[in-house]
Amino acid sequence: NYTSHSFNYDVGQILSYLIYWTICVFIISIFALILDDRKYKNWVILTIIYFLFSVITAVATSDDSSSILSFDGKDLTLILLSFYSFVSTIYFIFSFIKNRNTNK
Repeated sequence: NYTSHSFNYDVGQILSYLIYWTICVFIISIFALILDDRKYKNWVILTIIYFLFSVITAVATSDDSSSILSFDGKDLTLILLSFYSFVSTIYFIFSFIKNRNTNK
């Protein structure tokens, strides 16, 4: 016998933000293996801070479409994740080049 349950869409949205972040951090962390311990710890701390900022901002964003540029939480999360991924990749490239030049 099928019973209908109410679904809280706010919780569903928050879970989708967390899934986006989990996938992105997993992929980016593979490249973080080239960092030394100190740089890796700094990167993890900044990732946690930026993650919290991103999710809180996405949750606080209303779905009000009365503004000219209207972003919902998913769009904002994807924009912030794109920026995070780009900056992390540049950081990893510069760290790799610096480590390679100091090892010579």
